[in-house]
Amino acid sequence: MMKACFRIMVVLAAAILSAAPALADSWNVNDSITYTLSNAVSTPFGSGGLFTITDTNTHAVIQTFCVELNEHIYNGDRVAGISNQAVLGGRGGGSPDPISSATDWLYAQYVHGNAAYSNLAALQIAFWILEDEVTSAEATSWFNAGLLAIANGFVSDALLHNVGSYGTQVLNLKAATSDAPHQSQLFHPVPEPATMLLFGSGLFGLWGFRRKFKK
Repeated sequence: MMKACFRIMVVLAAAILSAAPALADSWNVNDSITYTLSNAVSTPFGSGGLFTITDTNTHAVIQTFCVELNEHIYNGDRVAGISNQAVLGGRGGGSPDPISSATDWLYAQYVHGNAAYSNLAALQIAFWILEDEVTSAEATSWFNAGLLAIANGFVSDALLHNVGSYGTQVLNLKAATSDAPHQSQLFHPVPEPATMLLFGSGLFGLWGFRRKFKK
């Protein structure tokens, strides 16, 4: 009986773990979004930086950066879908335009809290450079030299280390009242803190239960 209970608890813990990404990724097509922008980086095409985007239907939240320089985001935009590519591709890509493996690597560093990549304005510039949204001449003209140097360092690191797949996708948005494509944002499915706390508590309980059973 005790062994059967233990097996059930193991199955439940596995279910919690497998469900965690799904719980964190509650972004459904046609859901409305709101956003805020911080660490703004200005360009002749508008501003980028750190976007905090909230799904108003599910209340899922991501912190992200824009992929395309010549497209825009508005409160009330809707989710068009999540894939590995931007729908139109912006200034320097095809239609659609898959994100580069270097962008994949660099955004994963930010998502997983790598302190070496904590300059948010420089990250946005780096993503624009990696996605061919900004030319070298434009970058020199538009951005502060010190900030651009940091961004170029991020670009060099990303080009050096992108040797695999790191899970970054694209959250494509569309207009509130039509299917007209709007801004595409970087997206990385990660478990919510509350979900991971629940999972960790379950594992701790399993360890304690098994230890008691062995005694």
